[in-house]
Amino acid sequence: NTERRHIQERVVGEALEAIAARVGDGDPGPAIVIAGEGWPTVPGYEVLGELGRGGMGVVLEARQLSLNRMVALKMLLSGGWAGTTERARFRGEAEAVARLHHPNIVQIHDVGEHQGLLFLALELLEGGSLAQRMPARAPEQVPDHRWAAGLVRDLARAVHHAHQRGIVHRDLKPANVLFTSDGLPKITDFGLARRLDAPGMTATGAVMGTPSYMSPEQARGRPRDVGPATDVWALGAILYELLTGRPPFAAESAIETLQQVIALEPAPPRELESRVPEQLERICLKCLRKEPSRRYPSAKDLADDLQAFLDKPPGSRRRWLGPLAVLGGTAALLLILLVAWRPAGSGPQATGSQPTSGQPDQAAAGWQALSVVADGEQFDRISFPSRQVGYAASRDGLYRTEDGGRTRARLRASPGRVFFLTFTDNDTGWLGSEELLQTKDGSKSWAPAGLPVGVEMESFTALATGREGELLAGGRTREGDLLLLRRSGPSAAWEKLGGGRPGYWGEGDLYRKWLVGALAIPAPGQLLAVLFRCGDEGGVVLRSTDGGGAWAVVLDHAAGLYRLAMIDGRRGWLAGSSGRLWRTDDGGASWQPQSNPGDVTVTGLAFAPDGSGWGVAPLWNGKVLLTTDGAEWRLESLPLGYSLPAATVVDAGRAFVLDSEGRLAHFVNPEVKQAR
Repeated sequence: NTERRHIQERVVGEALEAIAARVGDGDPGPAIVIAGEGWPTVPGYEVLGELGRGGMGVVLEARQLSLNRMVALKMLLSGGWAGTTERARFRGEAEAVARLHHPNIVQIHDVGEHQGLLFLALELLEGGSLAQRMPARAPEQVPDHRWAAGLVRDLARAVHHAHQRGIVHRDLKPANVLFTSDGLPKITDFGLARRLDAPGMTATGAVMGTPSYMSPEQARGRPRDVGPATDVWALGAILYELLTGRPPFAAESAIETLQQVIALEPAPPRELESRVPEQLERICLKCLRKEPSRRYPSAKDLADDLQAFLDKPPGSRRRWLGPLAVLGGTAALLLILLVAWRPAGSGPQATGSQPTSGQPDQAAAGWQALSVVADGEQFDRISFPSRQVGYAASRDGLYRTEDGGRTRARLRASPGRVFFLTFTDNDTGWLGSEELLQTKDGSKSWAPAGLPVGVEMESFTALATGREGELLAGGRTREGDLLLLRRSGPSAAWEKLGGGRPGYWGEGDLYRKWLVGALAIPAPGQLLAVLFRCGDEGGVVLRSTDGGGAWAVVLDHAAGLYRLAMIDGRRGWLAGSSGRLWRTDDGGASWQPQSNPGDVTVTGLAFAPDGSGWGVAPLWNGKVLLTTDGAEWRLESLPLGYSLPAATVVDAGRAFVLDSEGRLAHFVNPEVKQAR
């Protein structure tokens, strides 16, 4: 009961205070080594044997004599193996576990020190570990997906309980999930746990955790970025292994594994195990997004989605509409595409899903959900050159609608991850992935752009279009250099504007290079480029007034700068991490900080191409900012469940949003005549 918990916490706290005096003065204690069967004598306990051993300590099976209760005695090895840091970490584990009371978290019974040996008396769990239950499966063995979903749901609820009390585990893995004799899972080993309300012990640059289950922010050695989303990643890695029989990343060495965690995307579980349900694959991959802000906003949201899966009858293919997913992420994936409004072109009627009951041309105010473009695909981009004709790009396919999103046709396979999709009319468009591609027939066929000789790109991540057919494209070469390319007009050839390596955070660090986040052409010959470092480590805005011959830094910011959109030749907006916004009224020559009514990260910016100032800015929490004059923003709500939305504005009367799972919504401005 509550009173007993308070008493237990007080007793543990008093014991820890006694230990703290020795931790504080750096005294490592006497050199006592535990070996063989020479178990130490601990007052009040009968030591029966060893359960496990690690670099810092040993876990013993013991009987607590006062209550005749079997416990696990976790003891810190002293002497040279236990200095101030180890003892402080041991004390931190005791504090963390003492604050947590959840059926799926191991319970602490006692904490103390005897003859220089720190010890914890923990609940004894005799059902083995999850690691022991996950051997490599035989190919013909069908995994129990529902058991896996239920297990990770329970773990996620326990992790959320810890997060609510300010504790992040930081080392969730199968070996740290133990079972009771009747099969109840419990999270153990809070030795690397970190309190959110206190500075961590780990020095900047230290890599702490188990490589195959570590998040990218842990692998990069950035403890300041470690938080609840780190544990969400680890839960996703555990679910991945339960579904496929292998962790998402595993190489020959720990260093190689960490490099994979940072640089590579995990293979979709269904590629490794075709029997994995699509819904579970989506849940799993959402946990494993590189950027913490793109994962589930909490472990509870993960648990809720897993419960939604379990609530469906086995074999059901009903569309899953889970709660809000995490939004935001690296800038290269969040570029917002602006397109000019022109009358819809003629052509065959698109085919696809049945229309929703609401008609896209109704002059009803607010955001309205349309039908899903495609189930089970991860969508990157959207572009509507008119109110009726629009395009969407997923990692699997390219889609076109000719009736404002009511139905759509799948035109062709996608080249993979799509960084931008920009149509200048109903049939002419540009797509950026590993190549810069152009279509002139409404996405039926795509051809590579004729780049200068010797240019070999790893990816094209940004594109800007000018009023007179001018184009500006940017990305990174295969050598890792930044490169900008300009085409002065429709009949002109592409030319290099320059490249190079603006800098690294560390010598030889391959994963903190700059990227091209956004580009703009405010007026002919005037160019803007937003560059950022991976991991929200800084950003700059560059400006050229001579077509790219010379560049000047007009804004240098310590955190990330990602999104840029111009309203006309002078007015524009810039968005960075943590909800930061800037505004320009002089074509990008200067930028002034502005308030954000949503107070969270903006995942995109889009304005009507008519210069009216009508625009939208989706937010990572599922809401959206809307402006009618390009100066003042108001907060709106998207339909429930939208995650990682990309936006496009047709004109002052219509805007569309497509989320990463293919859900489409539109906004109809009742103050503007809704011409077709």
